[in-house]
Amino acid sequence: MRTVKVRRCDDYTIRLGAAGENNATQIVFDLSWLGDTSAGTVTLLHQRSTDTAPYPVALDGNVWTVSSVDTAIAGKGLCEVQYIEDDTVIKSHVWETSVAASLGDPVDADEPEANWLAALYAKVQSMIDDAVDDDTVAAAVAAYMADNPVDEDTIADAVVAYLEANPVTIETTDKVEEDNTLPVTSGGVYTVVGNIEVLLNAL
Repeated sequence: MRTVKVRRCDDYTIRLGAAGENNATQIVFDLSWLGDTSAGTVTLLHQRSTDTAPYPVALDGNVWTVSSVDTAIAGKGLCEVQYIEDDTVIKSHVWETSVAASLGDPVDADEPEANWLAALYAKVQSMIDDAVDDDTVAAAVAAYMADNPVDEDTIADAVVAYLEANPVTIETTDKVEEDNTLPVTSGGVYTVVGNIEVLLNAL
């Protein structure tokens, strides 16, 4: 993976890679010029070559991992780091971005909202896999949404589409055991109730 380090004084074009590339480039921003950001949030916006408006990009601290959404359109674009307090932009800086043309087949890019959602689900799934407690997961989700704000109306359709493409699977069991921590299926409950009835009838 390529790593590109960017400072505020660097007014050159940030090269994101070739059209269709996915997770091939990381942009590492030096955010020291923002000073103390504990009272607000740092956000990143990106506007591709032919876009009429920017979309939010998920930042992992000060790192932007460039996805196929970001490289879907070849040409010059813009990105902007913003520091926001109480819905007011306190500090910001804009850089020009560039996506090189590719001779490969065009890549069907997801909507930016879907990319935002996929990053959130990946973060949550990673924490679940590590057996992180629910309160910590909820706090991480809240922090992610605060750091990467997105319009609630536009994200709704992306949620539905993502869940349809990535159905949630829950591990269950049909046995009721003392140390079991898994949800018991209705079939398992039916069996237990049936056994209880048999015992009662035998009395």
